Parts: sequence; structure tokens; C-alpha cells
Amino acid sequence: MNCLVGGPVNAGLGAPGGDARETAQFLSNQAGMAMVNTKLPLQNEANMEITGDDQQILTISLDPEEEVLVEPGCMVWADSGIKSGVSTGGWANCCTRLCCLGQGGFRVHWKNEVSDLQRIGLTPTFPAKVVPIKLEDHSKELFIKGGSFMAGTDPDLAFSFERAGRKTGGTFSKGVFGGQGLFLTKVTGQGWVFLSAAGAIYEKRLREGETIIVDQASVVAWETTVGFGYRAAGGVGMMCCGGEGLTNTTLTGPGYVVIQSMPFEKVRIMVARGDGNESGGQGPIRMIAGLAIFFIYICIMVTSNLDLHPH
Repeated sequence: MNCLVGGPVNAGLGAPGGDARETAQFLSNQAGMAMVNTKLPLQNEANMEITGDDQQILTISLDPEEEVLVEPGCMVWADSGIKSGVSTGGWANCCTRLCCLGQGGFRVHWKNEVSDLQRIGLTPTFPAKVVPIKLEDHSKELFIKGGSFMAGTDPDLAFSFERAGRKTGGTFSKGVFGGQGLFLTKVTGQGWVFLSAAGAIYEKRLREGETIIVDQASVVAWETTVGFGYRAAGGVGMMCCGGEGLTNTTLTGPGYVVIQSMPFEKVRIMVARGDGNESGGQGPIRMIAGLAIFFIYICIMVTSNLDLHPH
């Protein structure tokens, strides 16, 4: 079982960051991790609120002609004056999101088309919490996990991608082993974006040069100043039998990161697991597959080292 969420590489206290935090978790606070109460960031927003505990609903009131950008399938209820329309943001943008970013190709615009105030309720497409992030607090741009976007108050919110090795190179190896693919999803705009994440939600502000190790599926979002990479999960035994896969994601500061304790991938694997091995260990077929992947990993690492150090 993959139990790693996130852990510091450099020991010491992390700098505090963000307003939506609970300080009761003493050990996580020592690591600079703050548990996020997802309802608190909107407490001063008169037209938005998040309700529920684990499976949350975001309710937004829209003025006449105001609209909100939403991932398909997230609407729970809406007043009758709110109408919907589908956009692609251009077919090139649509294809990019579908093929490179792990996002849907279409966006739904829910717009108030009457003269009175109207409301709409939105929820993630899987059992999850709603994580609000204000883009103005993060230079109006943010990297997010593919598939985590739920909604945004900016109808012109832009989705783009950057190579996984945009800062230090190694796009192919980071794409294969970093856990986010060859291309990283970046949203740019203003106002609020609402992401889907499950379990306990933590935020951390990394200091310059500080690195944390994160389970690949537990990454939710990180600032563009944060360096993205990976490291081996351990030796051969750990890679094959430790339940953490071949590699873990590394995030290096400075900058803000958000992680989750129960990503939907873990739930899906738990439901789909049927190897007949009730002890929870690896079945023989999975063991063989793990060894094959490990061999491919070694070949890529050797090739990369040869490219970096030519004779």
C-alpha cells in the first residue's frame, strides 16, 4: 500500500503561509505543513460558500450577466435563470488539454441571463473536497494536477502547458517518473480557482532550496517558482515491494504547494484490486511487471548519464 503523502528532505521549521490553517496538528506544523480548512478562505466572500465536510458543495451567486467557468459534470443544482454553454477555448487549446494535460477538452460556462441574482451549486466529479485558491495571491498563475480543476470565477481563465523539465532539463525522465506526465498543467487568470482534492488537505510554503518528497498522486498544486522533479523510491526491494512505485515526486522551493492525503487514484486502485492476495502483498504477476518497469527505469537512467557525460 502506498502510504507516503509528503515529507521534508531538509529538517527544520517551515515558514508559515496562508490563512486557512488549523494549528492543532503539532508534528505537521513542525514540518511547516498546515492543514487547510477549505471553508475559511471564502468567509469574507459574500457571493460564495463551501458546505459539507468530505464531499463538499460550492455555492456561487451570480449577478446579471455574470458567469462562472466549470468542468463538465460538476453542476448539482442551479436557479432557473442560469443558462449553460460549452466552449473549447479554440480547438488547439481543446486538443492540448485532452492530449497533454489530462483535462477535459470542453468547458461549461454557467451564466446568469436574468435581471435577478441567481445561484448555482457545484461539486467535484468524484468524492472530494473543494479547494479554493485565489490566483492573485500566486502571481495569477499556478501549476495544478491534471484532472484537478473544478471551476473558476474568471470566464477567460487560460490553460497552458510547460515541459516537466522546463527549469533544469530532463523533460522525458521527469515526464515518465515525475508522476505528472511530460507536460505540466498551468492555469493563468484572476479571481478564484476551485480544485478537487480528497482526504486531509495540506499547504506548505517552501523556503529557498527546501525540498519535500511527495507521493506522485498526492500533489494538487504548486507555484511556478517551485522546482518539479523526482527521486528513486529506494533500492530494488523497495521499488518492487515497498508500495511506493519506482519514484516519488520532489518539490523544491521557494513557493507554495498543496497536497492531499487520499487522491482518487488510490481509491480507484483499492476498488479495482483483485489479485487474490489477501495479505496485501504483491501478487506474482504484479511483481514481474514491477521488475520489467524497474529494468526500463535503469536503462533510461544509464542513457541519461551517458548523455550528460559524453566521452
